[in-house]
Amino acid sequence: MAASLPAHDASVDPFALVADDVEALSVALRSAVSVVQLPVLDAAAGHFFAAGGKRFRPAIVLLMSRAVAVGGAGAASPPAAAAAAAASAAASTATAAAADPASADALLLPSQRRLAEITEMIHTASLLHDDVIDASDTRRGVASVNAAYGNQVAVLAGDFLLARSSILLARLRNCDVVEELSTVIEHLTRELARLYAAEGVRVLGGVPPSVWRSALVNVAERVVTRSA
Repeated sequence: MAASLPAHDASVDPFALVADDVEALSVALRSAVSVVQLPVLDAAAGHFFAAGGKRFRPAIVLLMSRAVAVGGAGAASPPAAAAAAAASAAASTATAAAADPASADALLLPSQRRLAEITEMIHTASLLHDDVIDASDTRRGVASVNAAYGNQVAVLAGDFLLARSSILLARLRNCDVVEELSTVIEHLTRELARLYAAEGVRVLGGVPPSVWRSALVNVAERVVTRSA
């Protein structure tokens, strides 16, 4: 019979524990996507990130990174001790952050922070493309990128975020992580291709769906190849 986890404090707000991390991530994202040479693309990417958002996905990455850091990097624990550590991870992290913010920051590796940024960039790229497909006028309470800058710029901004995230992903030099997130990008692109096939003629100026489908699948294959 599988052992149950010890009781935990349901009142703990997990997102409050990484609020400072998420705020720092938002600043880092804006810097990571800056394209000084292309003002329109730079403005489009900046427009979206400036709207904020829940940052749910990077928050999960940051929470997991802090949870597995409890007890020291690489430390092996018996199952019972591991369960107890997992149950108290949130409280331990909150206490450490309150007592010494520097020690809390030390729990996160730069690569873990970067992975959280990459996760949000991939998600944002999907939203930019999705708004074009749905002809959405707003996103997060402000004008969508396609409404503010046009469909072509919105699609290019999404493509740029996928490309930039792939570069940052490759720089992690972690083959397992590269393979997992490259697979995510491939699945995302295939799903976008399916949506374009259904609505591409209406939304994107009469280009045959087969053209968009082929182009997007080709992009996915190149992303996976280059990242691997």
